[in-house]
Amino acid sequence: MLNLVQGGSYNLRMTAEQKVTQNLLGMLQATEQTLGIGYGFDIEEVEPSGIARVKVTYQGVSFKQDTDMLGTFEYDSADPPDDIPPAAAGYAAQVGQSFHIWIARNGAVSKVEGADEIVDRMLASIDLPEGLMKEALVSKMRDQFGNEGVLELMNNTFYIYPERAVAVRDTWNSQSVDIRSFAVALDNTYTLTDRSDGIATVEVRSTAKNLPGAKPPDMGMMQMKYELSGEQSGKIMLDEQTGWAVSAEINQKFEGELTMEGGMAMRGEEDLSIPITIETTIRLESLKK
Repeated sequence: MLNLVQGGSYNLRMTAEQKVTQNLLGMLQATEQTLGIGYGFDIEEVEPSGIARVKVTYQGVSFKQDTDMLGTFEYDSADPPDDIPPAAAGYAAQVGQSFHIWIARNGAVSKVEGADEIVDRMLASIDLPEGLMKEALVSKMRDQFGNEGVLELMNNTFYIYPERAVAVRDTWNSQSVDIRSFAVALDNTYTLTDRSDGIATVEVRSTAKNLPGAKPPDMGMMQMKYELSGEQSGKIMLDEQTGWAVSAEINQKFEGELTMEGGMAMRGEEDLSIPITIETTIRLESLKK
């Protein structure tokens, strides 16, 4: 269980390294990207029920993308260039901004406030002409960084604790959602594998499938459907006194097919099916204040 104390504060860095491989008409195309976000968590209030109101601040952002077609793009708020490239302007605008979450002792986040306003400021900093590209970017950023997207991300990060006292080798289950690329539902099984020196080690194994009713990515004139399934596994190290994550590493592999509808008339095709593989490694690191 989380044992957050009013007035306490924590720093946490989350890094997601992802490789997406698509087979487009017999040609393999790969995109590799790494997104790192540093968060500060300030515990402002803890209710008698144990629900804590927490102020979350973006402390730093780094982003790197390498594609077969467009080459490499990189940005780090810790060492920003004199002229921030347009593609990085939104990320740069996150740094120093704050939102609030309400989190229970089992790690469930029930509410997020203020993230939508941060997205508004992120979008205001991006100079793009009106059109389909801007519409797709706006949709993606709201889905990923708005209140609903942050709610899913925080629950995927923190909703990992059992509802009861557990001993080594005990297991428990939860469900969560991952929206980093395509929305998938995760069925998670956790096992307490070790307790030593004040650290509890928890292993997680999950199965993934399409999230029912999830909105597909906005592709402009083309409509997209997707079918994905896969697994994730990893290890989480927790401080036994506070329940806070000391470190974690989670590996995911999702496979399936994208179906593009519309916009393909010039090829004389009604639909275009694209096999896809998404491999992601997610790391958490608790940093000292």
